[in-house]
Amino acid sequence: MFGFLKNFQKSRKASCSGKGAQAFPPQIVIKSGNRSYSAANLDEQFLGKLLGVNSQIDTALNDFEKESLSRLRKLARSNAEFSRIFPRSPDILPQLVPLIDANEPDMLSIANLVIQDQALVGDVMRLVSSAEYRNRSSVTCLYDAIVLLDREGLQSLVELATQHPVTDVDKGHFVTITSKTLSDQSAITANVANLLCQEREQQCFYAYLSGLMHNIGFTLGCTVLDEVFDGTQAPNSKKFQQEFVEFCLELTASTAKHWQLPGVVCQLFEMQSNQIADEAYRQMATNLYIADRIAKAKVLGSRIGLDENDVSILINRMQCDISLKGLQQG
Repeated sequence: MFGFLKNFQKSRKASCSGKGAQAFPPQIVIKSGNRSYSAANLDEQFLGKLLGVNSQIDTALNDFEKESLSRLRKLARSNAEFSRIFPRSPDILPQLVPLIDANEPDMLSIANLVIQDQALVGDVMRLVSSAEYRNRSSVTCLYDAIVLLDREGLQSLVELATQHPVTDVDKGHFVTITSKTLSDQSAITANVANLLCQEREQQCFYAYLSGLMHNIGFTLGCTVLDEVFDGTQAPNSKKFQQEFVEFCLELTASTAKHWQLPGVVCQLFEMQSNQIADEAYRQMATNLYIADRIAKAKVLGSRIGLDENDVSILINRMQCDISLKGLQQG
């Protein structure tokens, strides 16, 4: 995804506001041929793809679902349990973001911080060796590399930091089958959230970061499922899937706070979880909601009969000028 944010900041911005855009969450409908999908339809289909089930069943919770929800409830409400399974924050991320966000980033301080994390040192060197940077100037040390990257490249570095392994447990069934789908959908959501952003550059970076991180709660939720799963029962009841999504959204918001992500990002995740938008961040929250559903449609594609050459996106009954065909996953 190197250069991903930079490329989209240089592209034209998209419009998906529509009539009544201040209502949250907005009404979104994606049409293709004679098919029409609401946000709820897309959410259900995407969750079915994640969990490996074809459809929701309106039935009582099975034992696997009951135990999984019990553990998710405990995880969301208990600090001790949260600490046990909590995803590892990239060690320097809480310190790195404010340095990059400064009006005049202190490159020496950033270099001294990055050198403490060998994975990030490797990421820096790969970035400066990429076609985008390698012919600009010679690099003889980490500091030279940091200076060469400048703010936009360093924002890409933050993106890489969020992609490092986030849990201390081995991958089980659900984490394995969901990891690529969640990663692809997050990348597209970040792409679209940035494309929709009409704010100043730093706010657009927050929009991008929120899109990139918004599925972390689902990774945690799947980790919990793997602790319980024995292969004899499936997570396919309507009640389970509704509560699973609620807990995962709550876990995303909790994780963002624990990772000390920028306050704007934490606020956006709280709004997605509570389905209530604070006036100050209403447009960014609306954009994230829209971006998430457009990304789901892109990932689902032919699974739900979408023809990318014949798709219209309506936001509050007004046409959105984003094309699924033009979106990239990274």
